Amino acid sequence: MSELLPDHRRVLRDYYMASSVEEAIAYLAAHPGDAQIIGGGTKLMPLLQRGQAVATRLVDVSRITSMKRVRIEGEFLVIGGAVTYAQLLIKELVAGHMPILAEVAQMVGTTQLRQQASLAGSIVHARGNSEGAITLIALGAEAEIANLTGAQWMPVRALFVRPGVSRVNSTAEIVTAVRIPLLGVGQGAAVARVEPGPGEGYSPLIAAVALGLGPDDDALDWFTLSVGTPSSVPRQWQLSELANGRPAAPPDLRQAALAAALPARAASPEEGAPDPQQASAAILAAYDQALARARASRAAPPATAP
Repeated sequence: MSELLPDHRRVLRDYYMASSVEEAIAYLAAHPGDAQIIGGGTKLMPLLQRGQAVATRLVDVSRITSMKRVRIEGEFLVIGGAVTYAQLLIKELVAGHMPILAEVAQMVGTTQLRQQASLAGSIVHARGNSEGAITLIALGAEAEIANLTGAQWMPVRALFVRPGVSRVNSTAEIVTAVRIPLLGVGQGAAVARVEPGPGEGYSPLIAAVALGLGPDDDALDWFTLSVGTPSSVPRQWQLSELANGRPAAPPDLRQAALAAALPARAASPEEGAPDPQQASAAILAAYDQALARARASRAAPPATAP
């Protein structure tokens, strides 16, 4: 019977449930190149079912206690690598300190998908139009990468190599947590997307904006726009690129951000790219909402860390 299977087909030999990060890394080290981390399994399980997975041993990290926590550490909201999108919807710290993440969770697929998929998984999968990853990039988030040599924090933006390929090697490393700078008074963030077409599972474009107002509402101190599409690595623009490093008036920066983010090659757009008008609407919606939230936060300051 085995001779009837395609040569590339691989059979799962072991499914190991790790109880700690150290235990999971030790298992990976004991089976180099043949073991791989699995969390929700939303991307890996279909490969296994088709016999196309590289690894034949899986290390499940979804029940590691330290990776299921959400906490405040200094000026950061820290979200464990095993926290699912469904859990983001009910965590009080998320609602009080980073409600945009709950909005992102609502955008992610079906109820079943939200119960399995995690924010950390969006980094490992490196999908260019991931609502979670694009928002993390705009917020200046970092991911904690753990391996045999220890752990280090790296900018989420730096972990994208090309669409579908991350710098995180899931046969030797684990994304144990994500940390996001807390937004203060006069700061806001928002995410918007082009709605998926009939029968499509993912949006053709995600746009996320984070910004901070200066002492007066007529200028911005800092600004980040991130945009992602299916067939590209997420792009990012900051205030220094759009306003020569100077404070910029919100209306002026709004137009500069739009001009920078829209595809320059309108005659030959990338595969799967949205209609330019739809893209413009999503980018401007994220910008306008982030600005409105920054202004509103001065009247009702965000929650303070416990």
